[in-house]
Amino acid sequence: NPDSARGFGRRLPPAAGGPPYWAGEIRYGNFRVNHLLWLLGFALLGLAWWSALGARARARDAARRACAEAEVMYIDEIHLRALRPGRDRRGRVTLRRIYGFEFYVRGERRYAGSVVLHGRRVADVDLDPHPL
Repeated sequence: NPDSARGFGRRLPPAAGGPPYWAGEIRYGNFRVNHLLWLLGFALLGLAWWSALGARARARDAARRACAEAEVMYIDEIHLRALRPGRDRRGRVTLRRIYGFEFYVRGERRYAGSVVLHGRRVADVDLDPHPL
């Protein structure tokens, strides 16, 4: 087989006193399978980060809309307060994110609010009691 002469798909001999064969010792040219595992891990981390940025943007938009409807001033700060598995209104298990934010009324003291996301959907927006 001409590919095996170039090292495609061949196993490396174990080092003296080293570990036995494992996935990281299989080579395809100069590419090892453990490189693929690292790439897959980084891709999953990037996907999780991208999803978190999208969820944060949806939470910020929902907080701005709720503040505009209540005629209060949204303060451009939003932070993740909780991240855990939860159930949506259909009973499916989703990732439940709770974001916190602050707002104020007529330049007085600050009040707190929260946005709850179930997966990608905004489930609830709460504003603390405040004067009208």
